[in-house]
Amino acid sequence: MWYKYVMEINRKLTVEIVDNGMNGEGIAKLENTTIFVPNTLQGEVVEVEIYKTKNNLAFANLVKIIKESNERRKPLCPVFGECGGCDFQHTNYENQLKLKTNVVKTTLQKSLGVINVKPCVPSPKQFGYRNKIEVPIGDNKIGFYKWNTNTIVPIKNCPLCESWFKKLLNAFDFFIKNYNISTYNKQTRKGNLRHLVARYIDDCLSIVVVITEKTFPHAKELIDLLKKDFPNLNVFQNINAKPSGAVMSSNFKFLCGKPVQTATDFGIMYEISPYSFLQVNRDMQNIIYQNILDKIEKNSVVIDAFSGAGLLTAIVSKKCKKVFGIEIVKDASGNADELLKQNNIKNAININADCGVELPKLVEKLKAQNTQNINIILDPPRKGVSKEVLKAILKCQPSKILYLSCNPATLARDLKELAHKYKIESVQPYDMFPQTKHIETLVCLERKEN
Repeated sequence: MWYKYVMEINRKLTVEIVDNGMNGEGIAKLENTTIFVPNTLQGEVVEVEIYKTKNNLAFANLVKIIKESNERRKPLCPVFGECGGCDFQHTNYENQLKLKTNVVKTTLQKSLGVINVKPCVPSPKQFGYRNKIEVPIGDNKIGFYKWNTNTIVPIKNCPLCESWFKKLLNAFDFFIKNYNISTYNKQTRKGNLRHLVARYIDDCLSIVVVITEKTFPHAKELIDLLKKDFPNLNVFQNINAKPSGAVMSSNFKFLCGKPVQTATDFGIMYEISPYSFLQVNRDMQNIIYQNILDKIEKNSVVIDAFSGAGLLTAIVSKKCKKVFGIEIVKDASGNADELLKQNNIKNAININADCGVELPKLVEKLKAQNTQNINIILDPPRKGVSKEVLKAILKCQPSKILYLSCNPATLARDLKELAHKYKIESVQPYDMFPQTKHIETLVCLERKEN
């Protein structure tokens, strides 16, 4: 009877938060039921309302805090808790780092046993660190989606970006209202203006206006409006009428400014197009890349798997004998080739292919050439590394593997496979995304002696 009572939808309960989970949410326990409550902290006593149940799990919204944690702080953002973008603004930064370190440690230990995880490296900026942001537009509102919904929470600013973002939002709000711009509705699939994608690098703003129709009314007026605050401006149009969750399609049109942005890191000049990948926290990206560079063995042959637009490949080329970058996205691989030409890098080769297919071939070729001292960099998407890639790595037996992960769960799965022939030399989390649950982790593995 108690079990059914706890699991009733819309039931209000008073519970104690005994832990924080993988996604930063608070965890409470009643009898054999585990209850997940967002925006709560270990040690707090709270009133919650159940909104979903599954087996012996329940999910609840926070109604009221009865006993507050000493780690709690007032969120900087007025829509925190409603907007689904941030997870940790309700706790101080030191506690955020502890929570993220514990997530990595707990996740890896479930697969690998006791393991030493270094404290999470703090971001140089706790706020204002994002250089890129994607903003949905619909029903004449500009904002971010409410957690697990398609409902847009209107915003006037986001503290994760610097002052440029507020100016951009003000301009778009004025533009929509004064020119009676049609905005998209997800339910009816009608309306034209659908998303705004913006990247601000070195005082240059590049935006992509995502629309559903073939024409973008008053584009010139928008450009003139934006130039008042952003003289160094690039504007693109993207047509995406598909109802899928993808923000942009491949249908781009260049409207004004320059087709690419340029930036320089580690003495490497590179170009950034609207579809190029670049970490949103550039300061933390460079801290991680420096640590990877420090760990690469001098005069080694390096395979940079999942190499993207080739920035890390180019950086590593400064230290190693030769480096191969493997990337499946054709445009990104093309950008990587151009980067090598612009920087006159001769000891790097980019390969446009599926890593699962190409890595085994490359490994066989290197083994046939009796290549010694191979280092492999893995920087996969959230789904982790495929079995084919892991198999090729174990066959190649590089002297060192540097695995940069954005998902502790798939990292733990892959490390369990690699642990047969490799010892974990270090596990270092980095706070690439302050105020959110997301975390980057760099693991250095060294080949075991036979």
